[in-house]
Order: sequence, then C-alpha cells, then structure tokens
Amino acid sequence: MSNIGRKGDAARMRQAVQGPVRVERAPGALGGETAAWLGERVSDQRPGMRSFRCDFEIDTRTGTDRALHASALVTLGQVTASDTGWTVVVEWRPGDATARLPVFTGQLSVGPGRLELVGYYTPPGGHRRTSDVAPLDTATEAAGRWFLRRVAAVL
Repeated sequence: MSNIGRKGDAARMRQAVQGPVRVERAPGALGGETAAWLGERVSDQRPGMRSFRCDFEIDTRTGTDRALHASALVTLGQVTASDTGWTVVVEWRPGDATARLPVFTGQLSVGPGRLELVGYYTPPGGHRRTSDVAPLDTATEAAGRWFLRRVAAVL
C-alpha cells in the first residue's frame, strides 16, 4: 500500500507492508551500531544518528526494462518505543553525484504484523518539474518497497 501527496517541491510518501513481523527484534536490528543487512557504516556527526552506505535497487520494471541500482547513504535514528511497537527516524539520499535517487526523510513504524514508512521526499537536485512527477513517484515507491523489504527480512 502506498500513498503519495504533494506540497511544493517535497512530496509525502506513505507505504506499508503487512505480514509476520517480530516486533521484539526491532531495537537490535534497527538500533545497533552496525547493520550488515543495510550496508557499511560511515561517519555521521549527528548525535543518535547512524549512517550506512548501500546500494538501492530501484525496480520500476515494466516489460523488458531492468532494475536500476543507486548508491545511497541511509541514516537511522534512535529506536523509540511506541504504543504498538517501535519507531525510528529514517533518511536516505544519493550516495554519489550520479545517483538518481530522491532524498527521503521520514519515520519507520514497526508494529505487530505491519511495517509503515511515512515521510517526505524531494527529487534529485531538489526541484520537481512536471515531467519528473510520474517517473519520480515510481522510483520513490520502488525505493520505499526496497527499504521495507530489507527491514522485513531482518525482523
């Protein structure tokens, strides 16, 4: 399930997946100093934030198109308890100047049987043109699906 709304150059994204989620694993999997499931740890000077270099698979295939890979830096904040499980701040941005990956800032919620990613994204370069909307929405949804699949695999 996904939902994308717009406000200026940023657009809101909400995606969720349902299925077996071992909620009790969230603090260790999402809050540890390392996250081999995500990638190599890189320096982040912000307190409580941990950044990882990874390779997003942007699968927007229709027909014979191939999935695209985009270098990314993914940052996870501190895991905090919520009424139904856990939440963590999530950010991603292109890992190099050639990556065509939208910048995303939001929150991941982990609850019984459900993972939900909610936040805002901006296109590469920070400005959205009318011609960017459909491909960008598709790429952003694909990036969100990739991230949620990775999280689901470790929970």
